[in-house]
Amino acid sequence: MAKYCDHLPLYRQSAMLERDSGVEISRATMTDWVMRVGDLLIPIAGQMRRDLLRSSYLQADETPIQVQMHDGRGRNHQAYLWQYGRPNGEVVFDFQLGRGREGPTRFLDRFAGILQTDGYSGYNGLAGPDVVHAACCAHCRRAFSDAVKLSPEDKVAIAIVARIDELFAVDAQARTTGM
Repeated sequence: MAKYCDHLPLYRQSAMLERDSGVEISRATMTDWVMRVGDLLIPIAGQMRRDLLRSSYLQADETPIQVQMHDGRGRNHQAYLWQYGRPNGEVVFDFQLGRGREGPTRFLDRFAGILQTDGYSGYNGLAGPDVVHAACCAHCRRAFSDAVKLSPEDKVAIAIVARIDELFAVDAQARTTGM
């Protein structure tokens, strides 16, 4: 748990165990334990994905993460953690080495419904007869809000920001009243 909750690398945990309690557990042994637990969790993650894909509405986003690659270069590689979830809080993460369409295409291969995402073009190819791509209003609003900052007299941008704010107010009221 310390590796993930406390961001404590296995080599430090191994050194701490030896220093604090005299117990010698090699980093290789600890790595093996982590890998074995990961293997045990694969069926659970698969079932979580299948349950999620039965939904008619999903939200998706990706975030860059730095990972160590044992390629001899000694540098971190930028990979991506893709998040797929429902508004009720169910979330499944999918690790991919890249940001291309292959990851979400593979993950969402059995999904039929509305897929809400930010403005990243990598999601565009996923829309088809069974998937409707819905944009995120917050990202849309940000673009118009930036336009208002650049041109405070832009009546169209001002009106669009105001209209989106009205939608956000309705959404907030619906949440407050439990609709």
